[in-house]
Amino acid sequence: MYNPWVSEETIKYFLGRYVTVLPGVRKIKDGLGLWTGKRQFRVKLNVDTSTEDGYCHPPAVFSIGADRGFLVYAGQPQACRKCGSTGHNADRCEQMRCRSCGKIGHITKDCKEPRKCHLCDSETHMARDYHLNEERPQACRKCGSTGHNADNCEQVRCRSCGKNGHITRDCKEPRRCHLCGSDTHMARDCTRLCVPDATSI
Repeated sequence: MYNPWVSEETIKYFLGRYVTVLPGVRKIKDGLGLWTGKRQFRVKLNVDTSTEDGYCHPPAVFSIGADRGFLVYAGQPQACRKCGSTGHNADRCEQMRCRSCGKIGHITKDCKEPRKCHLCDSETHMARDYHLNEERPQACRKCGSTGHNADNCEQVRCRSCGKNGHITRDCKEPRRCHLCGSDTHMARDCTRLCVPDATSI
């Protein structure tokens, strides 16, 4: 889950549907000490006698609202990122699985089922509107203000310099590498690319 606006509480709640989440979350940093957006959670697999190995495994690829997450851990069974089945990869998959209802045979855009929250399966709201802590006001992931979400945000924000009031195309600031901060090259040309941690989500 690379979106820093998806809270640790939200990810813990999602993981809690499959595993027991233990205390302690580690933010994965690159060679410069900058957070990559990855997080590492300590979990204990729950017993599930209906599976081949006797444990409930969380999905390797998942969505929380519009944000996709990828889960990697030691001993993880091979699973297809298209249909979620074990035993084959996506390049050999012949199934279509809907990310909305989870059923095989159609894709999300053709789904006839009512849309549901990815966190609690409710039909009354979507994951972007879900509040784990009702005392904390809803905050927009685009501008950071409270009282609305990103879908209703009227504030424009530059993805290059991070300032409000203009978009990247109109930015007057020099473009910078998002990995090291240099204005002499872009991230795609950066020599400080880091190798991803294989045990984080």
